Amino acid sequence: MRGNVLNKSRCGRPHKLSDRDARAILRKVKKNLKISAPKLADQIATASGKKVHPETVRRILRSGGYNGRVSSKKQFISSVNQQKRLDFASSHVDKDFDFWKTVVFTDKSNFNVFRSDGRGKHTAKIVKEWLLYCPLKQLHSPPQSPDLNPIEHLWEEVDRRVRQQAISSKETLRKAIEYSRA
Repeated sequence: MRGNVLNKSRCGRPHKLSDRDARAILRKVKKNLKISAPKLADQIATASGKKVHPETVRRILRSGGYNGRVSSKKQFISSVNQQKRLDFASSHVDKDFDFWKTVVFTDKSNFNVFRSDGRGKHTAKIVKEWLLYCPLKQLHSPPQSPDLNPIEHLWEEVDRRVRQQAISSKETLRKAIEYSRA
């Protein structure tokens, strides 16, 4: 039969959503990448009256090239502090290896350069007085910059190792911390 515009019969269940509905879903996701499949399914049910399972929405999104991802949690850094971080990095980019060997990013050791991030414990009156009479040079780092402090990464690793062990008492916690630091 030539010239017939009717759909041919086919096996399988027909799609619940039309191609037009699928394009509408993809447009909504393009406008808001953080919208979830259940919310989209609710919006479709409200707008068109078609009750759609979130997995159907996910299938359409995958066919449109979208994959489910959880956005990484990043620390908010204000524009003022972003500029301070950039200035800090620019002023220290040309420092040689010998300079960085004298910097110790902790307050538990003897060191030649005192690192301060402007927090209260570093700017207290007693600390300022001590620094006046102490022969230490200070390396002032910008606020909101834990990533510039390698010790933060070390403590993160210690924390990860400790959490892998079964802790039942203070003594086992102490041993786990000592073991993870070794």
